[in-house]
Amino acid sequence: MKCRFCWKKNWKWKNNNYFCSNVCQSYFYLNNWLTKQQILNKTKFLKINATLKERTYCIKHKIKERAKCKFCWKELKFTKHWYLNTCSISCSLYFKQVNISKQELIKRTNFLPYKASISERVYYIKNNIKERIKCKFCWKNLLFDNKKKKYNKFCSNSCSKNFEKLEITKQEILKRTKFLNKKSNIKERIYCIKFNIKNQPKCKFCWKELKFRGHSYSETCSKSCWLYYKSSNWLNKKEILDKTKFLNWKKQNISLTERIYCIKKNITRIKKCKFCNKEISFKDWYSDTCSLICWNYYFKLNITKKELTNKTKFLPKNINLDIRYYYYRNWLKWIIYCKKCNWRKIYKSWNNITCKKKCIWNSIENEIVEYILSLNKDIKIIQNDRNVLNWRELDIYLPQHWIAIEYNWLMWHSIWKHKSSKFNNYEWKVEHLKYNHYNKTIKCQNKWIKLFHIFENEWLNKLKKNIWKNILKKQILK
Repeated sequence: MKCRFCWKKNWKWKNNNYFCSNVCQSYFYLNNWLTKQQILNKTKFLKINATLKERTYCIKHKIKERAKCKFCWKELKFTKHWYLNTCSISCSLYFKQVNISKQELIKRTNFLPYKASISERVYYIKNNIKERIKCKFCWKNLLFDNKKKKYNKFCSNSCSKNFEKLEITKQEILKRTKFLNKKSNIKERIYCIKFNIKNQPKCKFCWKELKFRGHSYSETCSKSCWLYYKSSNWLNKKEILDKTKFLNWKKQNISLTERIYCIKKNITRIKKCKFCNKEISFKDWYSDTCSLICWNYYFKLNITKKELTNKTKFLPKNINLDIRYYYYRNWLKWIIYCKKCNWRKIYKSWNNITCKKKCIWNSIENEIVEYILSLNKDIKIIQNDRNVLNWRELDIYLPQHWIAIEYNWLMWHSIWKHKSSKFNNYEWKVEHLKYNHYNKTIKCQNKWIKLFHIFENEWLNKLKKNIWKNILKKQILK
């Protein structure tokens, strides 16, 4: 015999019972006389591991597909006697609130990011919100609090505080404070709106743009500006410069302290030296002269430099002040010459050089003259001539042969080069002294005169002395 439900063989038949067990009998009558194979054929869509209870439940309720969650569409697990509507408690809560599946919920909330939670999406559909919620102050996207299941009004505490002060959004604040820099802080902008500031605040002294420090602006950009502003009786930098235009910024590099000093003392002109009439530096304003040298001349003479030059006009222009002082002090009104050598005594005050020494110097020039006369006694020789070159001196001049000779002492003809030069420390170092020999030769050349420069070191050397003698022979005995 076989069981009517499961078709098993080899079972003990008792009391006219056609089923192998009571379980098979109950399933057979529940399923309206269907065997086990018929039940499996009708419920092929279920898993292989599905129980007979699950299969009978599907046949009773005419279920032809696998049962799924109404919210997330996952496959449901069969409980002891039936299927639930959702796969979990969270899905049941979401479904009760919205009565929509998960896919429809995501479609309606496309404006949210992909990673947004389901509780956040449910919040939007409940309250019929079709745009993303933003901060009232800065208009940034707010974050959803999953614990409270709500949005905060502001993205941070700073935004809430700033909104409480003015009750204005950030964009309106930026529009009202366009005059400020892009890098300026929101605190700075709120401060400007509170106190109705409509331009960039600037330093009251130097008019530079001020920086926002702490919670307000200061009156000046630095401590130095504040001290200048206070000490100048609340004057600007421009006003100080206008009142002290007489000071030369380029020449003396005058600072603001010096300018403020001039305004306080009511000084309207640059102080000048009473002797040389030069501008005195600010450090030496306590004195009447620019240097000790000027002070000595002014204290001794009580005369300016111009007056001294006018009273000593008969002297050349390049003469030192010491010589002018010597002539003015001794009441001399003309140039004095030596009786022997016809040398001017102007140079008496220079390093104790006297006319006697100059007369000794003329002995070397006489030696050259004696050598020329030994070659030819009838030659005309003129010493210390000043007529040919208009006041410029020629030591030896031979008019018959158109020859001139200059004997150059190293003491007087080695400016800026030789240690023994007497012109290295004097004021009248002028550029034309460098080219003095060159200029003299050209002037002689224009008048068809050959000029020979014999230096002291060349004449004292025996070899070079003989060379110069041979040169003079060839020029004279042509």
